[in-house]
Amino acid sequence: MRIATTDPTSRTIRISWDVLPPLFDKVYLHEAAHATMDAARIPDLLSEVGSGYGQVFLEELLAWFLESHAIEVVDAVSRSLGRPVCVRDICAKGES
Repeated sequence: MRIATTDPTSRTIRISWDVLPPLFDKVYLHEAAHATMDAARIPDLLSEVGSGYGQVFLEELLAWFLESHAIEVVDAVSRSLGRPVCVRDICAKGES
């Protein structure tokens, strides 16, 4: 059984009730990153690029995306939870 899933069609994140903080924060952030990538159509872009550019290009593109948007994801999760979230020194206030 998965502890969490993200449905790109319904834009729904589901996390098992068994997952408690601080792991919950990490899992929620991970799933929110998937949702953010889906919203930005990153999976479609990667499939369109194909293997012609090689694995290194795809990895760098994904790394750039995550680096560029990590704080937005942390902020969104913090607002959603209504409390500060801090994962690997990336912190947000959680204010509405």
